[in-house]
Amino acid sequence: MRKKLIRLMLVLTACSVFSPTFAGASAADAPEKTASNSPEWASILPAETPLVVAVDSAENFRTTLFPPDPSKAEFPSLEGILALISETEPKARPPLEAAAKFVNTLLGAFQGSFSLGVGETPKRPTFFFVANLKPEAMDFPQYLSRSVAPLLASLGVKPTFAKEQGVDRMQIGELVVYFITSDSRFLASNDLSSLLRMKQGNLPPESTLAGWEPFRKATAVVPSKGLFLFVDLKGAARLHFGSFSAGTRKALSDLGLGRLEALALSADIGDSSLKISFALTNAGDFTGLPAIFLRPNTATKAVEFVPSDYSLFLRMSVAEALDAYREWQAIVRRMVDDVSWKEYEDALEKLNKERGFSLEDILGQLAGEVALAIKFPDLAGIPPVLAFVAVKDEAKALDAISGLLSRANAAPHSFKTPHGDTIYTTAVIPGVLLSYATKNGYLIVGLSPSCVGSALAASSSGKSLAQEPNFASLTTASPRENLLFAYVDIRHVLRFVAHSVPAVYGLRSMAYSFSHMFPPSDQPDPEREKGTLSPESVKLMQQLYLESERMQSAVVSVASGKDHVSAHAEIPVGMMGRVVSFLTEPLARARESARRARCISNLKQIMVACHTYAADHKGKFPDKLSELYPAYAPSLELFSCPSTGVVIHRPEEIDSMSSYRLIGGFLLKEAKDASKKLVLYESLENHGDGANVAFADSHCKWVQPETLRELLKEAGQ
Repeated sequence: MRKKLIRLMLVLTACSVFSPTFAGASAADAPEKTASNSPEWASILPAETPLVVAVDSAENFRTTLFPPDPSKAEFPSLEGILALISETEPKARPPLEAAAKFVNTLLGAFQGSFSLGVGETPKRPTFFFVANLKPEAMDFPQYLSRSVAPLLASLGVKPTFAKEQGVDRMQIGELVVYFITSDSRFLASNDLSSLLRMKQGNLPPESTLAGWEPFRKATAVVPSKGLFLFVDLKGAARLHFGSFSAGTRKALSDLGLGRLEALALSADIGDSSLKISFALTNAGDFTGLPAIFLRPNTATKAVEFVPSDYSLFLRMSVAEALDAYREWQAIVRRMVDDVSWKEYEDALEKLNKERGFSLEDILGQLAGEVALAIKFPDLAGIPPVLAFVAVKDEAKALDAISGLLSRANAAPHSFKTPHGDTIYTTAVIPGVLLSYATKNGYLIVGLSPSCVGSALAASSSGKSLAQEPNFASLTTASPRENLLFAYVDIRHVLRFVAHSVPAVYGLRSMAYSFSHMFPPSDQPDPEREKGTLSPESVKLMQQLYLESERMQSAVVSVASGKDHVSAHAEIPVGMMGRVVSFLTEPLARARESARRARCISNLKQIMVACHTYAADHKGKFPDKLSELYPAYAPSLELFSCPSTGVVIHRPEEIDSMSSYRLIGGFLLKEAKDASKKLVLYESLENHGDGANVAFADSHCKWVQPETLRELLKEAGQ
């Protein structure tokens, strides 16, 4: 057990050095905001509201969920998502559609911002709703009765309306909602006393959410734009911290998580992108892991070495990684006994002697940031890769790498570039020339001399990724100086994938290599054996290439201040809708394939029933499908195609609602060729691109629309 613990500590030690999570750093502290910067609804909601969800524009929110023309929408609509869910269970479609109409109609009553808060009272959870009404919805009880009540009735819900202490009251089952309309302001709650206190002017500023310090901290970092979420983590800790075990509480305390104060998140859909902001605030100095986020950054120039045609750039600040490493050692030290810790130190010292260097020696040479850049060319091939490390002493960094390579029998060779820079290169594995150089305080590493040379040239000429207009505009909102930063040009990535996948499958030697890299499966892979892609895969690659022309770039960054950690992301809106379609199209095809298989199974079982019926009726097939139930076909589900969503509840509905049509009433012995005599078929509307049919000899098959029309013509239908 002790040896396992020591191995675990060694793993944690290595992870604490090389994992981005343990990197120290920070951007400048965010400016403080006053309560006047808070949204209007925050001056109405009480301070003791641990959960708030808000929207800054009811009109935009409604248009996003229910676009006028879903086919042109860049973002997945609520109706489209509900339709996808209903494909799994057709019976759920009617209530889901009614629920969507209810949400759409309810949102139609509001304009501007609205918010929903959830609080905690001694007896029950309390919700608060603040919104602005449109002129046509000013008489809200009348609007509910006219527009919303019929939709609720379709769901089997009947609301009742009344007055209590001069306040409108609506009851749905056991749920009671009180609401007040004043001018265009609409307030609602399930607690009457709370609602009366929320009336404008009844709550002093310090008792509102806008005057509460944790809320002001969070909204100073995350603007309440688009869809906004606020969570009081201290309140959640008070409710649930006591239920944790003593060991869990100690671990949380060691990490400083008990001091976490609030969480804020906003998602704003613009004309071309989705902007997401996130912040986590604290009530004092963090310790342990969170303390790493509070250290300053010292180097942020790696992007100036990245050639402008590179598609992916990742950077991480590691200015104080050594201190972070030591802090984690201190945390581990408090968790183990003295004997285990001594054995851990001895094992670590032995490991350092064997490899000739220690992790602290390496971390001591780091001067601020590490970064990675990848170029995704339009054609297939190995993407060029560059890595950058800010170092304190270029000469020591070169000596350390040369020493490591020499001990590995891969001593590097050097040569001068036309600009006077020195590039070192060596073949660490066949076909790959590891190359590196130093310049302006950075160690630059690439997989070929040309990669490193292009980075040195980009720095000298000033034509780097940092000067690209698209990169520069995105980094205004998401500064690259933050703790973590990522930039990706989605167009180049998609083009590369579209070209590379077919090329990889087309090389038999590559397929052979893959077969040795992964254990063989029970089922053979025909695509790997043939070295070709299926038609569906080829179509997907073509779609990826065409879609790449419409794609944009995306960024993600993480920052920190004296009392918060925050993150920002900007993602193309169009990308999200198309990614959803890429993911859902194969899923929809798979579901339709399964439904098609169940459909033909229904036909086969009905044909067995028809032959059994004929055996009992002197060889005559039934005239109607209803004659088969229940003696020969005991289940009503057999008469419905799964793709239609039709549900037959009673026997008398079989002939009128069945998905299948029977051509019966004949003697089997009179059929000239039973294998060609059509007996059972379905409408082309069931599946769209064909239909299942059954013949007198009981065999069933899938036919194209033209074939079905010919069969029906021959049968006189």
